[in-house]
Amino acid sequence: MKYQSPYSGAHTIYLHHKGNDVKEYDEASIANLPPLEVDRQALAQLAEVGVIPSPASPYKNLTFLNAGDHATFDKQTDSLDCGTHFAYGRGDSARQALDANQFHEKLLSATQRSVSASSDKILFLSAGKDSTAIAIAMHELGLSQNCCAITYRAKGQDESEIARKITSDIQMPHRIIDMTSYKVSADKMEAFFAAQIAPSLDLCATIYLHCGLEAFSGAELIDGMGNDLFIGHIPAQSELKAAHYQRMVPYSVKKQIGKLRHLHQYFMLGAKTRSEMVGLWSYLSSSPLADALMPYDKRRQAWYELDKQNTASDYLDIRASLRGRYIDQEKFIRKIKNACHAYDLTLSLPWTDPELASFCHNLDDAHLFDKNALKNKLFLRDYLTSKTAIDYTKEPKYAFAYDFKAFVKDNISFVTDVILTNDLIDKTLTKRCFDTAMRQENYGLIYQLFLLLGWHQFSVFVKR
Repeated sequence: MKYQSPYSGAHTIYLHHKGNDVKEYDEASIANLPPLEVDRQALAQLAEVGVIPSPASPYKNLTFLNAGDHATFDKQTDSLDCGTHFAYGRGDSARQALDANQFHEKLLSATQRSVSASSDKILFLSAGKDSTAIAIAMHELGLSQNCCAITYRAKGQDESEIARKITSDIQMPHRIIDMTSYKVSADKMEAFFAAQIAPSLDLCATIYLHCGLEAFSGAELIDGMGNDLFIGHIPAQSELKAAHYQRMVPYSVKKQIGKLRHLHQYFMLGAKTRSEMVGLWSYLSSSPLADALMPYDKRRQAWYELDKQNTASDYLDIRASLRGRYIDQEKFIRKIKNACHAYDLTLSLPWTDPELASFCHNLDDAHLFDKNALKNKLFLRDYLTSKTAIDYTKEPKYAFAYDFKAFVKDNISFVTDVILTNDLIDKTLTKRCFDTAMRQENYGLIYQLFLLLGWHQFSVFVKR
């Protein structure tokens, strides 16, 4: 039996391997999964790089197939053979000239196939390029009036006025979420974790607890994630330099640098491979808590082997493949899936439509990105400028901001209880690391540890 996740897809295929049989689940049916035994080595990789690279999962005998992952089950040998194919390398692009009208039609068709015409809808609208394009397509398809756009407004990041103008022009109801307190009831957080098949260590994973999504139960949640696989994953200049220098450092030297990782985060970063410069680390990377799940040298060896496979690859392809498949799928999109399961929402990701993905991937590089200016999605900026009164060719990219420090401080009693009563890691070691993090005000470590241990303690999928 063969299983294949669409190359552009973000709807995970879950394969439960038990005895001499494999049972397939999707987002709608995973509630029927029995409780499963966790895989400590996979969780060690989660602590090490911030995600569990598919097709691995947080559980024994459960395989996650994300974009481009495939598996073959052999009943005679009772074995599940897994692999991954990245379909959107720039060397595989047809590099065609842009037909703006054709892109418009592809966007409309993808949105029409992805978004239900009948159900109530929510669109997370940041006023960024991806969600704005979907909003425009929904308006032209007559889908905007029974959809509520939600924009999160935080200190240092306020795109609400741009979003307000967009929704006003297309007559889409709009709600702005302003944060004055990050306090959430314990019952609400327990229910949130209970619905999670897998944790997300994204630093804004709990944002959905503040959005009033319980009022939209049964609706469709629409999000602009999913196109970085094929449109061009442009890094910041600092990341590009770090990747360049990491390519020249031998693995033997990285091992020596890694021995100092507990002293400062810089040593942890210095020990990483070129491939991991795409953002594959977490606040737990240098913590003894990760070592308690799996020895450091064993964790690192897996990444040395993967990095060797990427030695000759262009860094933009590495970034699209590893960040697009691993981080986007199992950190960013996973947190959206977790929210959907917690609030009984269905998920629509129009940008993952295979035809739209193929069209964008096969465009010439000149339409996608400018390597010198480190600017991406050029054709989409032009498209949105023509469709709105906003000059998206000059509009900067905003890094999404969520005050996880405030969340930890406002919910410190519940956070502390979850962390110190955990059954995953030795309690004495956990308390020592937690006390150190509190003393050093390392709220990133506390927040991500809470996300991991909250899932482990409350998820209905974890066998206890």
